[in-house]
Amino acid sequence: MLAFVSELSRTYCVGICAFLVPAILLLTIQSLFLGYFQTYGWRFRGSILGAIVLEMLLIAHVGTWFSIGVVTPVTFILLTLSLTCLAINSGLWMIADRQVCTDHQEQSPSDFELV
Repeated sequence: MLAFVSELSRTYCVGICAFLVPAILLLTIQSLFLGYFQTYGWRFRGSILGAIVLEMLLIAHVGTWFSIGVVTPVTFILLTLSLTCLAINSGLWMIADRQVCTDHQEQSPSDFELV
């Protein structure tokens, strides 16, 4: 099964990269934009999660090329792109998680009045 998926990945490399690279960049830029305006809701986390999934797919795709010994500048550029965006999105996730925890600690029990 792994051999089939690897061969499929290498066969449709141009199409996979043509989709993943712009999608990763757009989702990472969207995450940075939402983080800058401190909108730590479901859109922000969904954007980060979507980018992380796509980054992992690109890392796996590059891994299929490394597994057969193809070591070119393109593979290193794609790997660097995915790892850089992964680091950015992981950092944004930690900042958002810290911000949400801080917001919950600042609320007092009187903030949760029963109506």
